[in-house]
Amino acid sequence: MKVTYLIGNGFDVNLGLPTKYSDYYQEYIEGIENLDDSNPDNKMIKEFWDRIKNQIFDKWQDFEMACAEYLDGDEKNVKAVLLDFTNKFSKYLLDLSSSYECSDEVADAFVDFVKNGYRSLTQRDLKQVYQYQVGLPINFDIRFINFNYTDSIEKVLNNYKNRHGSLIIHEINNANLQCSSKLNNSILHLHGSLKAHDLVIIGVDSTEQLKSSTLKDNPNLEKYCVKSSINQISGFGEREEQYISLVNSSDIIYTYGISFGETDKYRWTILKKWLSENDKHKLVVYEYNSKIHDHESYYIIELLNYIDDKKRGVMKLIGIEESDYDKYLDQVFVIDSGDVLKCKFTKKEEVTT
Repeated sequence: MKVTYLIGNGFDVNLGLPTKYSDYYQEYIEGIENLDDSNPDNKMIKEFWDRIKNQIFDKWQDFEMACAEYLDGDEKNVKAVLLDFTNKFSKYLLDLSSSYECSDEVADAFVDFVKNGYRSLTQRDLKQVYQYQVGLPINFDIRFINFNYTDSIEKVLNNYKNRHGSLIIHEINNANLQCSSKLNNSILHLHGSLKAHDLVIIGVDSTEQLKSSTLKDNPNLEKYCVKSSINQISGFGEREEQYISLVNSSDIIYTYGISFGETDKYRWTILKKWLSENDKHKLVVYEYNSKIHDHESYYIIELLNYIDDKKRGVMKLIGIEESDYDKYLDQVFVIDSGDVLKCKFTKKEEVTT
């Protein structure tokens, strides 16, 4: 059984890391105000931020879509804005990552999440995914695609492996049967990472998302701001191929902290195609603040109808046509992310000896 997790920024935020756009914005904007205006690049940077200063961004995709809407001029403008922001944000994340560590409790909670997170589903939906539960008497290969730049997943897996000697989280070993469930630590950082000689990718899905006709028609622009193109020209094109391969080989896919934003639109079309090719493929979405529990009632129909509406919301985001929503109701599932992973990383200065 091939199980794949798509991990987004909500995962880091849940672990207590200040990686939201709002966490970084104030620090960055103070630096913008102090830039030397005599540098033409700084002038372009300030002009861009002046255009979006009154915008309220909830998610990182909001910032990326603001880039699509408000960037203007030519590739020099795009390069100046993204170069400055990406370099400073990477430094922020590096400092942040070195300040937090994974405790035994967090690693154990994560393993419990992998084994039992699905149990938050209603009885109706539980029956649809029960056969995919980790620990059944078959082999499970549990893989991770990380949309973040941080090494949070690596820290969790390393903690577990250091204590247990392997990444096997369940094993049956007797005369009649030998099988195991294993976490795979070959993590795909689709948008790059903070590792040496790697890159951090912030951008859009395609030049078609750019509002400026001058930029949209510029044949040289893709390499500056289109995520998949940046991977390709930087020598990391295999990431794009590996993403498709991992998705296509999956029996079930879970997402945690993923908002299905427009600036990753192409990624979601791969998910849509994967769902359409086999009705046994299942997509389980851990959604922040789903409000599912607000609709719990002895009159179960109200809750089920609300959950089905949440499912349709996910389908819309990944590009499924409205006329096909009902076709996928037994393949797409939504769980409130607050039901699982109730744990935090520890700041190093908080560790007691």
